[in-house]
Amino acid sequence: MVKKIFLFALFLFLSLSSANAADFSSADVEKFIKTYEEMMPYFDELDDMDVFEDDFGFDLASIQQGFMDAFAHNDSLKNIINKHGYSSVEQFSENSAQIIRAYIGYSAQDGFKEFEESISQMSPAEQQAFENSPFYQAIMSTKEAIADIPEDNIAAIEPYIPQLDNLFE
Repeated sequence: MVKKIFLFALFLFLSLSSANAADFSSADVEKFIKTYEEMMPYFDELDDMDVFEDDFGFDLASIQQGFMDAFAHNDSLKNIINKHGYSSVEQFSENSAQIIRAYIGYSAQDGFKEFEESISQMSPAEQQAFENSPFYQAIMSTKEAIADIPEDNIAAIEPYIPQLDNLFE
């Protein structure tokens, strides 16, 4: 549940923000995957802590702070983060946000193509009505936010898509 909330929160952040992520390397992706895999058994415990309250903000700082707060109370998670070469929970949170942002960008590419194909099959009147809907506006806002993800970041995660898919199933 925590990993789904994490992805959902980052997805919403992307739809509300157009901030660029910093570049990262393949080694950063490998380190993230190894760290995240080792942390997965602890996510149920984090669910029980009710880290994400109803008024949880969806800006990057709130997301990072939520995870830093959750990890601060769990020495095992902090040890895993440190064991994999992160200097702090903050560094892990920032790196994770960048990688997951690139993953969402990669994953959304096909979805946006299918979405555009579906719209092209509508009549002009249906297209106009749909384009005025809040759902359409939200999708377009998300598409704009994802469009500014650096191609280098998406390229850095592409070799790891099967492993990332497994992490976020």
